[in-house]
This record gives sequence, C-alpha cells and structure tokens, in this order.
Amino acid sequence: MNANTITVPLTDNGVLKVSGTDAKKFLQGQLTCNMDEITTKESRLAAHCNREGRIISLFYLAYFQEAYYCVMPFSMIALTLAAFKKYAVFYNVSLTDVSEHFSVVGYVSEKAPAINNGFIIKIPSKNRYLYISDTISHHPTNHLSINSWRLLDIANGIPTIYPEISAVFLPHEINLIQLNAISFDKGCYTGQEIIARMHYRGKLKKQLYHAHIICHAIIPIPGFHVYQQKDRAILLAGMIVNACPQEKDNYYTLIVLNDIDADNCELLLKNDQTICFFHDITLVSSTA
Repeated sequence: MNANTITVPLTDNGVLKVSGTDAKKFLQGQLTCNMDEITTKESRLAAHCNREGRIISLFYLAYFQEAYYCVMPFSMIALTLAAFKKYAVFYNVSLTDVSEHFSVVGYVSEKAPAINNGFIIKIPSKNRYLYISDTISHHPTNHLSINSWRLLDIANGIPTIYPEISAVFLPHEINLIQLNAISFDKGCYTGQEIIARMHYRGKLKKQLYHAHIICHAIIPIPGFHVYQQKDRAILLAGMIVNACPQEKDNYYTLIVLNDIDADNCELLLKNDQTICFFHDITLVSSTA
C-alpha cells in the first residue's frame, strides 16, 4: 500500500444489486450510459431518468461476479428501487438492496488499491477510487472524513443526487456529458428523446457553478432555491445541488443557475430571519 494513500469509509453509501439473465438488457433500456462499456475492468457514472429526461438517481455502476452493482447514497436506494421496479416486471431481473453486505471505501491514491475481495470503481477525478468489498477489510488508518470526500467531489464538479433533488435536473445541467455518464449512440432508453433533443438542438438555459456561501443561521442543503438580487427585486435564479461545510459558517457548493450573468449579479439564500450571500461564483467547465 502506498504510504501516501488516504482512505474514507463511506458509511453513508448503499449498494443496489441488479442480476438475472436480462440484467444488462434491462439496464440498457433505463440508464444513460452504454452497458456495452461496463465490464469487470470498466465502470461508469450512470443516471436513471424519468420520461421527461430528468434525473431520478445518479450512481456509479460496476460489473462483478455476473451482476451489476449501483453505488449511491443510502438515502437513494429505496427511491431507485421503486423507479426500477416500474420497468423490471417486464424482464427476468432481480433487484436487491445489498448495502448490509458491502462496505464502500473511498481512496485517494496515485494507484488503484489492490483488490482482496471486491471491485474497484475509478472516480472521474484525479487519483480517486471506490473500493467495494463484501467483507470488512482492514484499511490504512490515514483517513479523511466523509465531508472531506464530498468537498473533493464538489471541487471536481461531480454532483450527487439526493431525494430532495430527484427528478429536478436534466443531465446537461449538472455536466453529466463531461463526466462521461451519457451515451448518444446506444439507442433508446427512458428519457433519451428529450436528452438527445437538448444535446443536438436545444439551448442550455441552466448551467452548473461552483460557489461559496457564508451562512450563520441557515444550513444550505440540496434543493434550496438560490435568488438573484436585482435592483429592489429578489428573483429566483437557481438551486443548490450539493453543499458541504468547509470551515465555520462557510460552505462550498454546486449550484445550477438560470441563464444569468453570474459575474455581475448578487446571489443569495434567504428565509424569514436572515439573508446569506454567495461569493466566488465560477462556471464548472471540466473535471480535474
């Protein structure tokens, strides 16, 4: 093990198993990625969308021991299962929450961790991996917190979908194309027509941004609305995708904003007691 390896026990992650003779066919008709590219050595970030092309769930997808495994926040497992089951009745496929049988550990390392019993997922950012094991493994004690791992996700423009923002965003609005989570030549899947139309013919009206926000009385969470202060009016400008505390009362966020001039406007959160202003607002253009 590299001495510089840092691990993060991701105890807030769950694992959903998709198995059966029709598992690949079923997922090919539901997910944004191309299932032909998912092998024992190749994983993907994948989205499951509704018919309107909006993301129900977003997860890492891997193939291991003749089954597919979806790794996502534990809070998304039940919602994802419910959405899958609407279509699974037409296939010979089994959907199982196996979260209790797998541990998920994040790695920050120059090389992928050695596999003892499980599988590796490469995160679409530099030197980061997920190690999913069906045994409790002994990992180095050089740990980061889950919050630090989420800050790395935000810094690299990698969004996470939680129940509060399920079925809200189109894949383009949270940069899933840049994250190699969308295939435009795989054929039909749920939501494909709208997603393809937006890609080839549409004009993107919402984009993903990094931003910091100082909040003393509000804890920003996914789904909170972002407002624009314009003259004396306060107008709806977008929504928080993800937010993590960086230091006392200072949060690092991913936000989706409407087609506005983010460089020349004042953005804020507000409630009945206080107003919190965003600063250092920058467009997320690529991953590290």
